[in-house]
Amino acid sequence: MLLEFWRSFSQSKGALIGLAIIMLFFIVAVGAGVISPYDPSTVFSDAALSPPDLTSKYLLGTDDLGRDILSRLLYGARVSLILGLLIVFISALFGIVLGLTAGYLGGITDMIIMRFTDILMSLPSILLAIVVVSVLGTSLFNTVIAISIVSIPAFVRLVRASVLAEKRKNYVICARCFGASHFRIAFLNILPNCIAPITVQATLAFSDGILNIAALGFLGLGAQPPTPEWGTMLADARDYIISEPYLVMLPGLCILAVVISFNLVGDVMRDCLDAKLKKI
Repeated sequence: MLLEFWRSFSQSKGALIGLAIIMLFFIVAVGAGVISPYDPSTVFSDAALSPPDLTSKYLLGTDDLGRDILSRLLYGARVSLILGLLIVFISALFGIVLGLTAGYLGGITDMIIMRFTDILMSLPSILLAIVVVSVLGTSLFNTVIAISIVSIPAFVRLVRASVLAEKRKNYVICARCFGASHFRIAFLNILPNCIAPITVQATLAFSDGILNIAALGFLGLGAQPPTPEWGTMLADARDYIISEPYLVMLPGLCILAVVISFNLVGDVMRDCLDAKLKKI
């Protein structure tokens, strides 16, 4: 099954390029402490606003305080990817439990969960995240909580739809006839057959999470200085967008590369899994 999936996946050059970029950023995030030439918070006041120069000791230049841009981008990858993983884990965990409960039990339970989900989905995601962060306070932990809440409805609706399709199949009916408990049927029989769409949604949620992290950081509601985070770097560079455009372009390109890569991989994964399911 995995071999068949990889054959279909590898036919897309865009997906392979996206996967390579994602792996590169994860390697950079893990090895930032070794790869980074300087500490991201170290200030070189005599070299403030140095432009990118591959022949100098500041390859990508420095910001307005004299901090090395390359070092901050490398550590920023660590912050963004770790927060993205946490967001996907939290939102997927709650989304799977709520969606599985709603789809399997149905009735009043389904109605309550889905009406609450509809309320969350009716609000603009970034606006809802801003409200949650404003209530909880500005910190990385609260940023993760806010964006996770925004991401939960997509998992709930996806899992519920998959469960509704699965619970009418013969293997579920057989499990009931053999006296299997509701917990066993839902989590051990039905849930494993919903993994494919959940995986695709997790990939797309990762890119949305990184984009929302950067957006909140740009608005001053996410990571706080001197934490090296791409959105915060964009916010700090707003006053220099004309005179020193590299301060905006470099973190912006990092965000763009990661988000596009995850979207490419997620779209191709969805096409490959849909084709496999249709054959079945």
